[in-house]
Amino acid sequence: MEKQSTLVVNDTGDSADDVFTAPDLNASYGPNQVEQGTPPETVLAGGSSYLPSHPEPQLPPEASKAPPFPISVNDENYRRGNWGSKFEFLAALLCQLTPIQIYFFFYYDLYRGGGLIFIVPYMTMVFCCGFPVILLAISLGQFCSTGFLTSWKFMPVFKGVSVIVFLQTCGTLVLLNVLLQMAYSFMFDSIINFPTPPWTTCSNSWNNATTCRDRSYVPPYAVLDGSVASVSEAEPDYGMSNIVSSLHDADSEGGDYDYNYVRSTMPGEEYFEYMYTEGNITAVAIVGAIIALLVVFAATMLGVRVVGKFCMCILGASFVLTVVLLIRSCTLPGASLGFQYLFVPQMWKLFTREVWKRAFYYVNMTLVFIFWPCVALGSHNRFHNGCFLDTALLVMAFIFSPVMMAIIIFAIFGFFAQSAGVSVQEVVETGPQMVFAVFPYILSYLPTATLWTLIWFGLVALNLLGTQIGTILAMTSSILDLFGCVHGWQRVIPVSLGLCVFTFVCTIISLAVGVESALHFFDYFFMASAFGTVMVVSVCLVWFYGTYQEINVLHYAKDLQAMIGFFPDFFKVIFSFVWAIAIPVIYTFAIIDQLIYSADDSTVYIYCAGIVVGVIGIIVGALHEARKHGHIDTYFTDFFYRASLPLPQWGPELDVHRQQAGYLPRDFTPQPYRLSHRSDMGAEGSVVPPQPLPASDTKEGAMRPDPNPEGMPATTPLIYPALSPNETQL
Repeated sequence: MEKQSTLVVNDTGDSADDVFTAPDLNASYGPNQVEQGTPPETVLAGGSSYLPSHPEPQLPPEASKAPPFPISVNDENYRRGNWGSKFEFLAALLCQLTPIQIYFFFYYDLYRGGGLIFIVPYMTMVFCCGFPVILLAISLGQFCSTGFLTSWKFMPVFKGVSVIVFLQTCGTLVLLNVLLQMAYSFMFDSIINFPTPPWTTCSNSWNNATTCRDRSYVPPYAVLDGSVASVSEAEPDYGMSNIVSSLHDADSEGGDYDYNYVRSTMPGEEYFEYMYTEGNITAVAIVGAIIALLVVFAATMLGVRVVGKFCMCILGASFVLTVVLLIRSCTLPGASLGFQYLFVPQMWKLFTREVWKRAFYYVNMTLVFIFWPCVALGSHNRFHNGCFLDTALLVMAFIFSPVMMAIIIFAIFGFFAQSAGVSVQEVVETGPQMVFAVFPYILSYLPTATLWTLIWFGLVALNLLGTQIGTILAMTSSILDLFGCVHGWQRVIPVSLGLCVFTFVCTIISLAVGVESALHFFDYFFMASAFGTVMVVSVCLVWFYGTYQEINVLHYAKDLQAMIGFFPDFFKVIFSFVWAIAIPVIYTFAIIDQLIYSADDSTVYIYCAGIVVGVIGIIVGALHEARKHGHIDTYFTDFFYRASLPLPQWGPELDVHRQQAGYLPRDFTPQPYRLSHRSDMGAEGSVVPPQPLPASDTKEGAMRPDPNPEGMPATTPLIYPALSPNETQL
């Protein structure tokens, strides 16, 4: 019988099972491969915008009625929904790629890295590490159309990674919500205490009369027996907990003498210490936490469609406020003093190891924490979305936005240095705690200071809000996918509300124990796991997913080509090399480096605890998956080999896209994959070839696909799973 290779889609919306004819199992279907002579109306539906011969997929049978709100009838995926437009997706990803680090660290790295010369190692790291990591995250979610908790179907033996990923994402939610609450609190406090906010004077109950200085900035220098001695320059913490310093003791060579190094502090630093490091829960802090809860829930309660539009509004408002601050800061008197430190490069620093190390950590500490939310956000794309071009646009924005913010910060630093009669260097050396501890006091020197304080913290709150709602959406989608739920409002609202309440409770707990302590714990507990999980998924997708039974290291790259239609062999080799070798090696050294140079013993314990939790999660997940094959009489190592094979559900969500990528239909499990049928193990029974369906149940007596593994396409992840007599020789 001649095998057919076309999926016929009629105009009546009949079930695909009724019209599915046996495909040519020796063919490898790609997005451009259509049997010659096939009429256009019988071509497999579900093509792409770049192939005019491929119409959009027709509605599946279960979609004959309207999908649950907010999923639209124009969506490609009727279970999960899609972004309303490419702009919504790009806006959501841009909010993820514009994190709080641009306020804390980038300006400081520019200063320590020799000015704009730091852009050279920064751009190198963005293109060499950032581009492949972002592409991997977006393409993985887009290809399998599922959240990060269920994206391990390509290698279920590593599904335990989802445990630490879930904990890491929850920690990120709490961290973002704490900072968002702080931004709202500063805005609220500046309004109710107009025109003199409490961080501008030393007359408050929490101020130290000995060290506090207001309206006359004293450089952070130590007074040693009447003489001035510079405090040693400390290595900045790449977390968010390097806040304030205190009294230090020193010994002289001639004997034990107490030398009190007293560092003068600004009112803003003491306000921050009182509010957020001593565990004080104030009414203003509670109001800020409630506002954060309500705003985040309102933005995420209806899923992807509403989040996309919120992100577009947030991105537009952030751009407007950034431009306003840029114009105002560049026209301030003394701004040129700050520009001297920014635009006058120190070329010799380009050849130092420290500058390249700073660039690496800034780029990758941002990417590894947003990697898994980007997987879930990318899963709402249409299957043939051009994610390669999206990644290129996002990378350009990732380079551009921190530079704009650095120009604003250095211009205001120059203005403050001129007004207070100090050098810009002394202002910059206040360190990465600038956003909440120092900058509010600096803004008090501006005319109409309250207005500019609201604009500054409004910009900070918008960036935090965009990252927060994108992460909430990623968590919501992943949880619903884990339980197989449709992403309708009946499911999205309870899950989103639960996540918002969880972050609110954890925010209050963080305020009770001290924000500095909470942020310190989150930073170091999840730092190793953030690097480790990205490293594991890149290794699995290239080495394990692409190399079973035959050396096929470009397997995922071929899947990517089937999805976007254009992925030359040169790109396949380059990106596979980065994913398989460069990222694992570099991230391994980063984990070891952070462990060696940790600040103190408590930090080492927290860091190692995060590593232990991640390893335990992987082991438990592997044992759980291997136990599913426990009824088979085989070798111990063979259980894990079978657990490493892709699940039948792995691949594109829609059957029309699965055939284009060379995958079997989602509801079809070939007999060889049922591992109890093994002739070499003496299992009872045998693989029964499929029988023709009754003519009354089919159109033209179609047959189910032949499950013979020798006839399966090479790109199908279900090949040779159980019939090879020597497959246990690992």
